[in-house]
Amino acid sequence: MLMKKLLVPIDYSDCSVNALDYAANLAKNFNASVHVLHVFRLPSAGGTPIIWDMEVTLQKERENEMNATLRAFKEKYADVKFTSSVTLGLASHVIIESLEEGDYDLLVMGTTGATGLKEMFIGSTTASLIDKVNTPLFVVPESSKYENIESFILTSDLDRIIEESKLEIVKNLASSYNACIKVLSVKDKLDHFDYEEDVKSLEVLIELESDLADTDYTTEIIEKTDFADLEDAMFDYSNESNSVLVLIHRKRSFFKRIFGQSYSKKFAMHATNPILILQD
Repeated sequence: MLMKKLLVPIDYSDCSVNALDYAANLAKNFNASVHVLHVFRLPSAGGTPIIWDMEVTLQKERENEMNATLRAFKEKYADVKFTSSVTLGLASHVIIESLEEGDYDLLVMGTTGATGLKEMFIGSTTASLIDKVNTPLFVVPESSKYENIESFILTSDLDRIIEESKLEIVKNLASSYNACIKVLSVKDKLDHFDYEEDVKSLEVLIELESDLADTDYTTEIIEKTDFADLEDAMFDYSNESNSVLVLIHRKRSFFKRIFGQSYSKKFAMHATNPILILQD
């Protein structure tokens, strides 16, 4: 799968503009185009939207902001094709519609600090977005500045085979950056031998390594005894220099299990590298 069309929602905040800058660098590397989307809502008084001429006024104001933003980006990234749209509506709904109608290959979004990352995974609006979109989602922490990517850290619990299409996305990304793929598996440490589980994990690992045989990859399996071990593993790897953490999203509880514990604040506030979320 080649990354040819990127969708980047922005609200003109420093965080979203930083994500756009990251996306522009990705697009430059992929020779892809970037569509920048801004969604706005009408202010309300006592729960009732103020309409009058407000929609026309806000539309014009937001379009002016978009034009100013893109003017700077087009000067900085002359080789990247930018398009844009400014739309009235609910952000999550408009993003989903845009993805469905625009045939985009990657959705790039920014997130801020502890609250931002927590909302990204367990907040009602964005969690709903993650559950509903099939497009790969590239999450850029506010503190993350673009650098040449050297590794993609693919997480797997080895309980099922990763779809070939998902692996192809990671492999193509790694290839475009001449980067390595690091497979990270965090397994529960059992106090007894579980033959069936071990055999299943081994079969999945063999299949995974076979699929990655034509790439530069490494594998590391970490046994955890509790959530603290999981935190340490995810935290250490997510902050490895010039890396992207790759998560396979299966159900919302997976993200709750990782980020919904007390240590989520530590991870969110100190994570400096992007996260690529692929839908299972």
